[in-house]
Amino acid sequence: MEHFNDKSESVEVYLVRLEEVACYYGLPEEKWSFRLSQCLRGKAYQVYSKLPSGQREDYAILKQALLVRFELTAEANQKKFRTIRLERRETYNNLCGRLDKYMRRWHTLSELPETFDGLVSLILAEQLLECMRNDFKIFVREQQASASADIASAADRYTIARKGVKDVKSETSASDKPEDKPTSNKPAPSNQTTPSAKPQPPKK
Repeated sequence: MEHFNDKSESVEVYLVRLEEVACYYGLPEEKWSFRLSQCLRGKAYQVYSKLPSGQREDYAILKQALLVRFELTAEANQKKFRTIRLERRETYNNLCGRLDKYMRRWHTLSELPETFDGLVSLILAEQLLECMRNDFKIFVREQQASASADIASAADRYTIARKGVKDVKSETSASDKPEDKPTSNKPAPSNQTTPSAKPQPPKK
């Protein structure tokens, strides 16, 4: 195969062609990564060279790394879908076509079922994440939750965990607080002295 050129071809399309050619000629999958590395140049080859030596032979890992580098992930297509704008001298028909492409890629790469229910789950998942603070979003992504129900469950677990930590901190603070000493009801002594009565002059 010819070398991959990221300026003239999508890496996604190129990888599909490489897989088809490899299958046609019966190339074992464990050799796909090495064969692909021979066709990479520039930024694409840098992705391969930066992988740990133990992962370079894994085609699935190399493929995912290339898709991430060239922003061909579900998250990247979601962002493009939400931020797309009409370009100069572009028709709305072309804009609609680009929107359709980003939406379908977003759905496909999310690994949710490509059904109506899968599409509903995709949109619900996006809106759920929009309602969350950043620490919740980070936790949900660490759990690799993609379906709306899984995202909601992960967020609830995080809420419960945070509440437990707060309760422990409150109990610790209360136990460390010094006890108040009992106060006496006796009035405080006054520093002021009562003036003595002036002596009366003797009566005549």
